[in-house]
Amino acid sequence: MGTNQEHGIIAAEPGQAAADITTLFPLGAQLRILPNHACATGAQHAVFYACDKQGFTTPWARLQGW
Repeated sequence: MGTNQEHGIIAAEPGQAAADITTLFPLGAQLRILPNHACATGAQHAVFYACDKQGFTTPWARLQGW
């Protein structure tokens, strides 16, 4: 399982037999797909919080648009 910018990818593990996708994930099943790239992750937030060694945070506004 992984992500590719705008969509998730579900694949069999090496050595695992490919199964019917509807058996593994029946209709209504909820999947959690975590972004693995900064663009997909960062685009979900209007502000970032930088944390220093003491645990204090500083808000960083995100650049909007391209």
